[in-house]
Amino acid sequence: MLPTKRWQSWQNGFVLPRHDWQATFPLGSQLLKAQSWGQGEPLLLVPGLAGGLPLMAPLVRQLSQDFQVIGIEVREEHRLVGHRPIYSLLNLADDLVEAMDRLKLEAPTVLGVSFGGVLAMEAALRHPSRIGRLILQGVGSHFENGLIPKIAQWVLPNIPLPTDKPAINQFFNLLFGKNWPDRDLFNAAVQQCWQTDQGVMCERLNLARRFDWRGRLSKLAMPVLALRGDRDVMVSHSCWQDLGKRLPTACLRELQGAGHMAFATHPDQIAQEVARFAAKVYLAA
Repeated sequence: MLPTKRWQSWQNGFVLPRHDWQATFPLGSQLLKAQSWGQGEPLLLVPGLAGGLPLMAPLVRQLSQDFQVIGIEVREEHRLVGHRPIYSLLNLADDLVEAMDRLKLEAPTVLGVSFGGVLAMEAALRHPSRIGRLILQGVGSHFENGLIPKIAQWVLPNIPLPTDKPAINQFFNLLFGKNWPDRDLFNAAVQQCWQTDQGVMCERLNLARRFDWRGRLSKLAMPVLALRGDRDVMVSHSCWQDLGKRLPTACLRELQGAGHMAFATHPDQIAQEVARFAAKVYLAA
């Protein structure tokens, strides 16, 4: 029996494939790193709240078959202990545009997942001419302060991590949609999340709590694909649909069996949806 594309994408876990090129450039007091895989139309990839680009490795392996995937690390991903600069959600969104300038990307397709999707949307709202197409996974029209986000807001500042406490593992199990077929991969994904400093995760979550685009979306004219796992406990179905209703050019696609971290568990589904969206927009143009 031949392995499925999903199993193939998981084969090397959360080790990024060998990049075609890597660039590091100064961004204020930071050094921002970009890596590229594959050939074709440029697709800028923005990772989520924790785990950095390595947590995106299964998705990178899938997307790089059709696109030139350019991964951008979010500011502070490798913070030094005790170094606590002050920055805002707008600063992080503007970092993406500055990265496009440095990489000479005129108006690329941008794919952001979870917190990276928040940054991608904010960049699109602030600099609409700089993004050709926008793809979001695990993002709604506003931050929902439900039970799971409240648990995360309590855990990050109060419990030293990493930890193997059953309650914490159950929390991650919810984020993954309760359907990870391989326990070793699940543990590897959790450990990769803890490679991001706990203080950085806490600060990013606090920044995400402030976003609410409900009064700003109607003027966004670029094509938008909004993906959501049908088991996502961070973004409700109604909040995701509200995003679609307020965006004049949005296409909503639900990922069956996926949770909030669908980019890790269902990279094949996301890659298929991205390819279809890109082909549809190209034909429409």
